[in-house]
Amino acid sequence: MKSISIYIKTNKWVLFFFTIFKKEGMVLYFKFMKNNLLLVRFSYVHYVTFWKKIKFFFKNRYAFNLSYKALCYFNRNSYAILYLSTPSGVISTAELLKYKQGGQLLFALYN
Repeated sequence: MKSISIYIKTNKWVLFFFTIFKKEGMVLYFKFMKNNLLLVRFSYVHYVTFWKKIKFFFKNRYAFNLSYKALCYFNRNSYAILYLSTPSGVISTAELLKYKQGGQLLFALYN
């Protein structure tokens, strides 16, 4: 299995999201380095591009809530992966469709 590593400046949101990415299998591991840097090893080479194509929605002053019906439509017509905040925690599009629930949009990964 191919992998690639990068260094990223750390803050609490970066740690939170990379914990989710590790759970999803996009990241093999990450560890702390000097000068507030995080060494991240991705599972596959093409996952490196997602960091450049990530759109955060939690920084906006307006919250975007998506229903299950809207997620079904989005899933049929897009190649992006959405991560939403739900009462069960932060969940990806695939899990939300399995549990048939919606939530508040946090960020999207574009391939």
